[in-house]
Amino acid sequence: MKVKVEVKEDALTFSVQNPIRKNAATPLEEPGGIGLPNVRKRLSLLYPDQHTLAIQTTGDTFKVLLSIHGLHIQAHERQAHLLHY
Repeated sequence: MKVKVEVKEDALTFSVQNPIRKNAATPLEEPGGIGLPNVRKRLSLLYPDQHTLAIQTTGDTFKVLLSIHGLHIQAHERQAHLLHY
């Protein structure tokens, strides 16, 4: 798993990349689940016209990229970076 959070000026970028388990006993989300639609709805309510959410599944990898711009970030928080592997 790779997780990256970056805050610059008035924008936050969050990305996560996970391997997809081929032989999972239980799928992570059943068809018709509420997880991703719920996230999209909440983002639209909290950050209308201020965000992009891209979700991509390629081969054996699941990737999510979330960007939120137009945030009011305190000066001491503006060049914060977090990277986790």
